[in-house]
Amino acid sequence: MQIEKIDVGIVGAGPAGLSAGLALANNGYKTTIFEEHKIVGIPIQCGEGISEKVFIEFPILKTNKEFIIRKFGNTKIYFPGDYTVFGDTHAYMIRRDKFDQFLAQQVKKSGGKILTNSRVIDAIETKEGVKIKIKKDGTEQLFLSSVLLIAEGPKGDIARKLGFNTPELIRALEYRIQGEFSDTMEFFFDNEKYPFGYSWIFPRNNETNVGVVTTAKNRKEILDKFLKERNISGKIIKKIGGSIPKNGVVKQLATQKIALIGDTGGFTNPLFYGGIRNAMLSGKIVADIIDFQRKNEKKVDLRTFDKKVRKHPFSAKISIKSHKYFYTRSVNFQKKIGKVFNGTYINRIENKELLKYLLKLVCNPILIKNPKKLYWLYKGFKQARDYGF
Repeated sequence: MQIEKIDVGIVGAGPAGLSAGLALANNGYKTTIFEEHKIVGIPIQCGEGISEKVFIEFPILKTNKEFIIRKFGNTKIYFPGDYTVFGDTHAYMIRRDKFDQFLAQQVKKSGGKILTNSRVIDAIETKEGVKIKIKKDGTEQLFLSSVLLIAEGPKGDIARKLGFNTPELIRALEYRIQGEFSDTMEFFFDNEKYPFGYSWIFPRNNETNVGVVTTAKNRKEILDKFLKERNISGKIIKKIGGSIPKNGVVKQLATQKIALIGDTGGFTNPLFYGGIRNAMLSGKIVADIIDFQRKNEKKVDLRTFDKKVRKHPFSAKISIKSHKYFYTRSVNFQKKIGKVFNGTYINRIENKELLKYLLKLVCNPILIKNPKKLYWLYKGFKQARDYGF
């Protein structure tokens, strides 16, 4: 069987694989992305919210905004007792399939190749490079790539075959419903109703994404009950389900010639489980490392990516500490937090007003019992605001 030689092979044409492929193709590398599905961006497994900051970090997105549905200037976070906390979170609702397809078009325009309906069935790291075996339209093909980037999603079949640990997962279920049932993005926390997760309402145009992410197995029952509680009775147009990395970045991200990016590497924010922006950043970072090493050091070693990406803010350990603390608190704890900050824009609290809220916290023994961990919670939510989508 003939072997095709390439500079970079990428498993998966999602945001991580496409952002890496685009950066590498722009720098002249022979880049091939292997996508197992027939159409890039389908099926959709996403809440479809994305931070405005993505457009700053990836200016190419500004050239075509057909995938944008609407923009939001704030977010509502509900705690038990229906206490509401606000946040200035500039985000968009997008058409995730169109978003991925736009990135794919840019990869192709830059000289990169995307092979759809092409499932990677094996990969072996050798001295010469990484041997990649794919099955496309029922026929096996072989490639030899200098390096391999794995962005195959959270389950990481190829990553596991290569000896990597894959992320611990949490499951989500979402309905796309006819009609609008909110004016902004809403999150609902309740550790009894949604263990280790939350439910959400994300309005589109004449439609709404309503979903739940939780470790509980009866997700459909939980989501159906949530619809009744919020008086959401529109026609269900589509049901979307999927797995999401739960506990942040995995222990090992790279060998000399192979790196895990996107969901395969666990690049989601552990509080809100959002991953598009972090996935794209992981892809761009590894692409920049490959380009730098090729041009300056002549030899690529992706273990540099493993070290560098852990120092990036979106990989901060405080997010994991905050995640573990917040999601193991009682409903009463969450209710007290909601009551203290009810009706406030939490990111606007500063100076004298900050002191006022600190005094409120001190007056609640259940909250002030562990000040250090309460600080973790503050830092974690701030991190989620900055890198949550």
